[in-house]
Amino acid sequence: MEKALKYILHLILFKIILKNFLRFFVGISFPKSSDFDGIPQCIYVANHNSHMDTAAFLAMIPMKGHLEAHPIAANDYFGRSPFARKFFEFVFNTIIINRKGKQEIDKTIEPINLALSQKKSILIFPEGSRGEPEIMGQFKNGIAYILKTHPTIPFVPIYMQGLGKAMPKGDSVIIPHDSKIIVGRPVLIPDVTTLPIPEITAIVRQKILELENFLN
Repeated sequence: MEKALKYILHLILFKIILKNFLRFFVGISFPKSSDFDGIPQCIYVANHNSHMDTAAFLAMIPMKGHLEAHPIAANDYFGRSPFARKFFEFVFNTIIINRKGKQEIDKTIEPINLALSQKKSILIFPEGSRGEPEIMGQFKNGIAYILKTHPTIPFVPIYMQGLGKAMPKGDSVIIPHDSKIIVGRPVLIPDVTTLPIPEITAIVRQKILELENFLN
């Protein structure tokens, strides 16, 4: 019953209300639904400039498998109270993690590992927080640890252009701005289990940067 209610909520909120708002008022060009054809369970990886990034992701993901796609969110921001945590978990389908630093990376990604072992997909922003508009920051190595742990699950690069100007960090006012989201094809990194962590992180970042070539 709860899953059916959540499905209806997401259909109305993200696919009807939010997607049309983001498309026609904000000016976001979404990828075609067919761009997701053939994408299996995966780890979506995107650059991060705006609070709209997660909402835009949920608006563009086809309803088939929509409830199985989980944005990753930090507990210190989105789980500051039990109500906030439940709200974001139910409405935005988030998986809340505790950012504990390098020494406790295993504990940090434990909820992610559990979700992936249950055949769910996740969305992660390796920059960790929103950066300057239209400037991709350095990636943290958490994504590399996840890919090493799940070598048979591909990552799907996503490049979000313009959202940082439509709603930049520190600003709660939405400003219409031509924006575009590009979704790449699934990538399996050869020998990912033997590669150094920084090299894996660099590969993921480069795959997202390459999507800039498809903006025009």
